[in-house]
Amino acid sequence: DRDVTGVQTCALPISSRCAKKMQIFGIGFNLQTLLEVLVNKLGDPVKKVASKALFHLSEVVREHPLMKLIVVQEVERLLFRNNIGKKAQYYGICFLNIVSLNHAEAQLALKLVTVYLAFFKACVKTVKSI
Repeated sequence: DRDVTGVQTCALPISSRCAKKMQIFGIGFNLQTLLEVLVNKLGDPVKKVASKALFHLSEVVREHPLMKLIVVQEVERLLFRNNIGKKAQYYGICFLNIVSLNHAEAQLALKLVTVYLAFFKACVKTVKSI
């Protein structure tokens, strides 16, 4: 449960309400670092922690639609890291499937298709080398 609380702590500052409160009290934070930590939690060996990270990432893009591309790029970095676990890749792909699109987000749609195809290509290449 301590790990799940850590995931919630990372996700809270990304939400606008919590960010405003933290600014009032003079607590500084780096959103990019918090996002990296939250995305990295998708690879946590504890299933509850990884699924909670997935939930919080989906909440972040729901509350902040302009961050969708940034979060997708961070998840892409996770997917193609060296020595990344299959479960982390699974949760990363699950997140990408959750991202909703509208007609004005052609660049995001292109990015998602590019990531899916590159990931598929990497998986096929891995299977052939075995």
